[in-house]
Amino acid sequence: LASKLDSSEVTVTHIAAGFATLSFVASTPSGNYLGASLIEGVTVEAVTGFTVFSRVPGTSQDIPWKEITEEDKLLVQQQPTSHLGVATFLVATDVPVTSVTYIEVLVTDNLVLRSSSNVTFSPGEDVRFKKVQVFHGGKPGLASVFFRALTEDVTGNYYQIESGNVRMMTLPGFLFSQTLVDVQKEGVGTFEIRPDIAPSTDVTVTMVSSDPSVASVTASVLLTAADGTSAGNTKTITISYVQQGTVAISFFAEGGNYDGVIWSNGVVAATRPGFTLSATDVSVPYDGDVTLTITPDTVPTTDSTVRVTSSQPAKAAPVESVFVLLAGQIVTTTVRIRSWCSVAPGNCARSGVAKIRFSVSAAGGNYDGVETGEVVTATALAPQLAVSATALYVQASPGFATFSVSPTYAPSTDTVLGLSSADEAVCTVQATTTFTGGVAGGAPGSSREVTVTHRGVGDTFITIQVAGPGSSNYANIDPKTLYVRLLASFTANPASVILQAANTMVVTLRPSIEIAADVTATLALSVNGVASITPSQVTFSPPRQLIGRDVLPRVAARVVLAEDFQVFPRMGGGTITGILNDNLDQVRVLWDAGSAQDYSVGFQGDFALALEEEVFATVSVTYVSFGSASLSMSATSSDVNFLGAFLPEVFAIAAQHSVTLNTTSVRLQFGDGEGVQLKPTFPPGDDSTILLSSTAPEVAEVYPSGVELYRMHGVAAGNTRQLSVKCIGVGHAFLRVKGSSGAFADVDTSLLPITCLPRLLTLVTVTSTLPSPDGSVTVAVRPETLPNERVTVVVSVSPGGLVRHTLRVFFEAFVEDQSQDLVFSHAGGFAPGEAVVSLSAFGGNYEGVQAIAAIRIPIAGPSLIVPTRALTIQPNSFQTVPVALDTPPTAVTRVFATSSDTSVVTVDGPLLLR
Repeated sequence: LASKLDSSEVTVTHIAAGFATLSFVASTPSGNYLGASLIEGVTVEAVTGFTVFSRVPGTSQDIPWKEITEEDKLLVQQQPTSHLGVATFLVATDVPVTSVTYIEVLVTDNLVLRSSSNVTFSPGEDVRFKKVQVFHGGKPGLASVFFRALTEDVTGNYYQIESGNVRMMTLPGFLFSQTLVDVQKEGVGTFEIRPDIAPSTDVTVTMVSSDPSVASVTASVLLTAADGTSAGNTKTITISYVQQGTVAISFFAEGGNYDGVIWSNGVVAATRPGFTLSATDVSVPYDGDVTLTITPDTVPTTDSTVRVTSSQPAKAAPVESVFVLLAGQIVTTTVRIRSWCSVAPGNCARSGVAKIRFSVSAAGGNYDGVETGEVVTATALAPQLAVSATALYVQASPGFATFSVSPTYAPSTDTVLGLSSADEAVCTVQATTTFTGGVAGGAPGSSREVTVTHRGVGDTFITIQVAGPGSSNYANIDPKTLYVRLLASFTANPASVILQAANTMVVTLRPSIEIAADVTATLALSVNGVASITPSQVTFSPPRQLIGRDVLPRVAARVVLAEDFQVFPRMGGGTITGILNDNLDQVRVLWDAGSAQDYSVGFQGDFALALEEEVFATVSVTYVSFGSASLSMSATSSDVNFLGAFLPEVFAIAAQHSVTLNTTSVRLQFGDGEGVQLKPTFPPGDDSTILLSSTAPEVAEVYPSGVELYRMHGVAAGNTRQLSVKCIGVGHAFLRVKGSSGAFADVDTSLLPITCLPRLLTLVTVTSTLPSPDGSVTVAVRPETLPNERVTVVVSVSPGGLVRHTLRVFFEAFVEDQSQDLVFSHAGGFAPGEAVVSLSAFGGNYEGVQAIAAIRIPIAGPSLIVPTRALTIQPNSFQTVPVALDTPPTAVTRVFATSSDTSVVTVDGPLLLR
């Protein structure tokens, strides 16, 4: 450097043995050293040295494998018991020694490496390569191995030569809490591991079992740089039993200064023999005992003493605490575990758990030191309350339900139980009940029945606990709780049905509270054959016209909460009092219960309100037979308040007595009558009076107005009564049967349909005589009442052939004051007579109407025409009288004239007319 006299170092590297000189030439662009040189200024002697090789073990001696150069670095593990904690290699002289040469193996840092293997070379010997070993010095780090030669002859070619540079790295290691671990059968063994120096970065240590079929080990742990060598880096390793045997655990590290660390077979684990137990979980009865068996799974090599201990001897403990396993035998031993609760009941106020363990001592035997751990769980049962139900469902009708509670063991004295409801607005329960001292559970009189009363719909819990006395062996035991759900119900309008014969009544059913889902109810009669119910199943659906989706929100609209937003207790109905924004998707509701709240009716996709609708179903109840019954309803629904709801009597049905008639209906022409037979359908329980009448007395009349039915005759002929029904008007009526006394006192029914047909009216009923041969007559006919359909009237005459007549006429529906003419004319017959005309109507309210012999028509036969009705005849004279026929004869006709007194006048004859 310019203006400085600083010295500089030159490195000379050995290449081969020999001599050389070093020359120096200066070069500079300008300056006072331009062209300066020092030729052969330094003489260098490169002495002979050593070569180091890795090795392959041979049969008689190791064989060199590969030369170890300065670029190589050998690893030495810290584990002193492993071959990995020793570095072994071969060293050879570069040239044969000329005299016996002693080689001292040295290290640059005795804390990192230590050596104890000097070697000797002799001239002419066969073994050229000598084995050298160096050991971990206890400190991780870097150090080099080199060699120093000493010869017996100062003229030897290796005299005082020092050479070599074998680079070594010693690795850190681990500290173990123990290196021998016992693993009991079906158990685990543990030890701890930590680094002996702080990791430079996080280090993963992987553990490997030499035989996983014998024991498995924790897969890996993480040592953190932050925890250094503190307790945070002390890790617990678990070895788990698989089967009996021995395994070695090796450790492999990755990361930081621990990268490549191997600790081979660092921990040895022995899995121990064990036992086979007949049970590992037993319940010990209060004041009783239970047995289990234990069998060694391996033949004991010496007599082995087994001690049985309990973690809670005041609750449960072995009766015999020691037994012996005999050498060379596998013998099953019975162990008896006894409950000591009755000795001091306070120990077992609650069920207690005692852990039973077995430990073995056997000097020199294979079972020595075997510990089972707490392998048996013995539950000492305390006196308990046995409740007959895990949940209680209380129907609204009859309004209560019961359960029973009993002691599991005999109380030591009379013991009082206290009962309470967590929500008395929903249900109440009796306050106390008492167990009798000395009466064991299950014995007659030990159980107590408890009544829970329905107060409202919902759910709650009943708490059952011992109230005293403190001297009872049941004192301080854990209380019992019983879940209770109080179910909703249904209402019916009317609440009772008095059903008359042949009648049907409609009943409206409603759920008792708002529903939050479809409710399907099945209907059933308590007594079949009294009535029929249609339909037999009904479904109630909550209002589903959502405000904001199906119906626009408006002030004053009546609403309920939509089914997905129903809460409990139910809100009931309410009124929209305000719309809260321009989007019409939020409203304010004033509920009938008194509170006002805001709801979404479309905001963020929520539709919380539905249009209020009446939720109901109707059923028809039809009379079948006399008797009494009730209708029950059983419901199913996803609404928990109705799921399983059962109402044994929604409404009562009283089907009254009835009478049997010999006909099902009466259809009469105006003025006609008909007889009807009546008798009781069922034997009357008492003598009874029945009043008979027409429901339309202006249409029909019934006779008699009342009859007596007698208990003694039942349904026999003695109780058969004759009635007369007569039509006195036009229309419909029923036979009304109304009880007045006795078994029929509540009967009031209309049984027999009576149809009184309307009349066809004629202006005359008898016409004038129709003269022969072509006389005729016209008769007008009209309907008495307004037809409700087109009516056809068919005309028939008897006997036939006397007259020619109109065959049919028509009357139009709902036309007032209409009439039709019937024309009758002489048919030309020769015998006088009378034609009887009948009318038959078809259509509408005139269907079946008949007017029999409504018109009579006299008919005149052919006659002689004698124009002269008086004559004066002079004596001895005669006169002629003209005679004619009023109808042309169909054959030769003789006309005879006779005198009433031939002494006065005579008549010639007969007269022949053609």
